Amino acid sequence: MAASCGLCRQDHDPLKGSFRGPKGPLKEADTGIDYRILGSLEAAEDGRPIALGGSKQRALLALLLLHANRVVSRDRLIDELWDGSPPDTASTALQVHVSQLRKAVGRDAIVTQAPGYLVRLEPGCLDLERFEQLVADARGLGAEGSSEKLRAALGLWRGPPLADLDDSVARPERAQLEEQRASAVEQRIDADLELGRHAELVPELEALVREEPLRERRRAQLMLALYQSGRQAEALDVYRRGRSLLADELGLEPGEELRRLEKRILEHDPALAPPAPPPRAEAPEVRRPGRARLAVAAGAILLAGAIAAVVLGVTGGSDAVTVEPNSVAAVDPETGRVEASVPIGGHPVEIAVGEGAVWVANPDQQTLVRIDPKTKAVTSIGLGTDVADVAVGFGSVWVAGGNGETVTRIDPKQNAPEAPVHLGGGGGVLPRPVFLVATGAGSVWATRGNTLLRIDPKTNEARTWMTVNSPQGLVAGRGAVWVTQLNEHVLRIDTTTPKITADRDLSDLGQFPALYRDSLWLVGYGERKPHVLHLDPTTLTQQAAIPFTVAGYPAGLSAGAGALWTVGPNSGYLWRIDPSGELATRVVWVAPHPISVAVGEGAVWVGTQRERVR
Repeated sequence: MAASCGLCRQDHDPLKGSFRGPKGPLKEADTGIDYRILGSLEAAEDGRPIALGGSKQRALLALLLLHANRVVSRDRLIDELWDGSPPDTASTALQVHVSQLRKAVGRDAIVTQAPGYLVRLEPGCLDLERFEQLVADARGLGAEGSSEKLRAALGLWRGPPLADLDDSVARPERAQLEEQRASAVEQRIDADLELGRHAELVPELEALVREEPLRERRRAQLMLALYQSGRQAEALDVYRRGRSLLADELGLEPGEELRRLEKRILEHDPALAPPAPPPRAEAPEVRRPGRARLAVAAGAILLAGAIAAVVLGVTGGSDAVTVEPNSVAAVDPETGRVEASVPIGGHPVEIAVGEGAVWVANPDQQTLVRIDPKTKAVTSIGLGTDVADVAVGFGSVWVAGGNGETVTRIDPKQNAPEAPVHLGGGGGVLPRPVFLVATGAGSVWATRGNTLLRIDPKTNEARTWMTVNSPQGLVAGRGAVWVTQLNEHVLRIDTTTPKITADRDLSDLGQFPALYRDSLWLVGYGERKPHVLHLDPTTLTQQAAIPFTVAGYPAGLSAGAGALWTVGPNSGYLWRIDPSGELATRVVWVAPHPISVAVGEGAVWVGTQRERVR
């Protein structure tokens, strides 16, 4: 049975078990209020929100909750509420705010005690306490248990602490909470690395390093995840870029942990080898030419009562195609057969299809690779800068320059860069990388750091559209732009005025948004198993969640040929997801470590990375 707070009826059961304090399970009680500060300030009684009043009353409650069951002096409260410049009437005004707050949350909840006030809470009624208890419980557990506890703890966060209050309120406490959250994320990643989840951690760690590029522990974790995923050169490049950043910004060398890890990677230290992956179930013997089907994931979540998983086994005859690492595979969307393997000489991080060709971002060689879909001939276009993302539209190909902080426009007829795209506003203290680019709704859209840019395809001029913190995914069309964020929100942004028209908390890290059949689709990573989410594009309400039941996390999402397509880096599978749910979800074995996918020109194109270093 889930344990309830001493003063609140809300059940808190993130791991199907009671919260336990130092003296055992938290006892149940009959009445009370549930308080939340790990995000916007909220209070609820029996699930019903409580109106907390104006900004001063909310700030007062927040300060008391940050020091729950401890006295906060009147002087401290007055100084915080009026940001160090209180009026002569501040003492009287504070008493009025306390009185009004007592009307909202109960007279006995806020106690007058010299030299100020305290809020009286029983164990478990504050989300911060529950977070800290779960983090403490994770210590000393094995990797699996620790990962689960920490995911449950981090799942309590809904955004920056006290996000709806003025920045001047409780600065030190809020900074401390952010550090607690960051530390818990890093502990959870350590546990996941120990469990062999390195490949699926790479996108998350890349985003975390972009968010805090000077935080060395995250950089070390990214280096290890890349190395264990067979991407040694990229792991060393992460070190090199971190060293340059530290030297340029602070005049420092990397710490001992980073230096030691670089040395161990260069020496191929056997201790860095990834944990042995779980055995992959073999497909049944194929009894007739063509394909064999195997229903898997029995008991998986059903969409419209009819989703199952089926392996499309490709015959091993003399005409079978072997897909090598650092290649792009062409898969027939009808039969699931791999028709061709096209080496590109580097890491195919993103793929786009359009203007009669397949376009592949290759950061290893700082090139954009063009593949002829008929002849499979390859043309490499040198860019001389980082390459992170690619999109096609308005008769051109658009390349996000990653840490190069550029957007490059490519002429598909000449296979060469066109006139430069003027992003403007350079020269900041920290880099503002351009990791995402998309076309649609009459413009080209790109993210530069925490800024969404709108690029006019007629003039190549970029305009700052609005701030979007820690963007993870980007798609545009049908009069809107959708952005997924590291704080697990997805935004719908108007394209006529820079205004957010819908904001949904996914309770998952959402990535790879795609538009298909008047709906928004994206991959969700969270406490549950990874899944593909189906959202209403206007309201962002969830229509369905399709489970990803093969081992590993999905990477990429593309729509076309009557379906949605995603790949599993750990499993080697390409997944076909029927958006209506009337047909079976199908799985195709492609090659080890597929990492990107796009549909068009009669095929599904899958990028594969290098083998793991053993």
